[in-house]
Amino acid sequence: MTFADPEASVAPILGRGVSQLAAARLHFTQMDATEPHALLDPPLPRRLDVAIVFEATTAVDLPGWLGSTLHGALGHALAATACSPACRRRHPRRPCAYATLFEQPTADGAPEARFAAAAPQTLILRPPPPGAARRLLPGDRLPWAARLVGPGCDQLGPLLAALELAARTGLGPRRGQLALRAIEVGAPATVAPSATWETLALRTITPLRLLHDRVLVQRPTPTDLALGAARRLAALDAHLGPGTFQPTPDAVRHAVAEVTEVAADWSRFRVDRYSSRQDQRHAMEGLSGHATYRGRLGAFAALLAAASQVGLGKSTSFGFGHFEVAQVGYS
Repeated sequence: MTFADPEASVAPILGRGVSQLAAARLHFTQMDATEPHALLDPPLPRRLDVAIVFEATTAVDLPGWLGSTLHGALGHALAATACSPACRRRHPRRPCAYATLFEQPTADGAPEARFAAAAPQTLILRPPPPGAARRLLPGDRLPWAARLVGPGCDQLGPLLAALELAARTGLGPRRGQLALRAIEVGAPATVAPSATWETLALRTITPLRLLHDRVLVQRPTPTDLALGAARRLAALDAHLGPGTFQPTPDAVRHAVAEVTEVAADWSRFRVDRYSSRQDQRHAMEGLSGHATYRGRLGAFAALLAAASQVGLGKSTSFGFGHFEVAQVGYS
């Protein structure tokens, strides 16, 4: 099996014209998800990847999990550069870049989904995988990324201004300062499972927060993963697309009934996040690891491949839910 390196170096700043950016935006495909074949080709919203490199200009102390740190720094910077108290009063009618990327979209007029799922946010953070706390020295680089979804793709300019401010303002408890050294913008690479896949490998890059009745699923089954993927894709389609992809949970369960787990290794992850808005800390839990599956993989592979583009489970705007799937040989 072959997986991409999540910490691969980012190319220097690339200049792209409006026409090139427009060509990178992929739109929903309309279909009737009441038909079984619809699960084999789930729709996806337009997406735009922004690969980012910060470089330390002073010593920067960083926690082992950067999702919450980057989310907070970028959110404060975007609020400062693109929003105001008067602007906030207009958010329901005319959302600014901050409201588009960081606030829960309004569900007014959205098609009703068969899955109970909140309106998805249009910013998906891609921080480095969790690890040990570390210190950056001047000249050390920090690569990370963000994926913009749906209307978030139209907020590239304000996002870049906020990234520059976030770097100058600093990260970590001592506000170690950085500089924005590189940006690369482009359409994301995709995985297209074929009918010949016999075995599928899944590997997390950041922890998955799959919840059932608000409790973390500690050993996800193929059904748990497929339902989580379908719920995520259905929510995106209901709130950002035409609302035609709304499979029933029973249809998803039936489609993956012959998928079996060959091997799995999951470990629990927990981090405390401080909310400045609520002035309190919140525990966030997830699962890291890898698993292998085989059987009738058609719908299972298609749902997971699509979900790998937009994240799986809760808190994707904080960097959770980033994973990869690949075909693997088995004997």
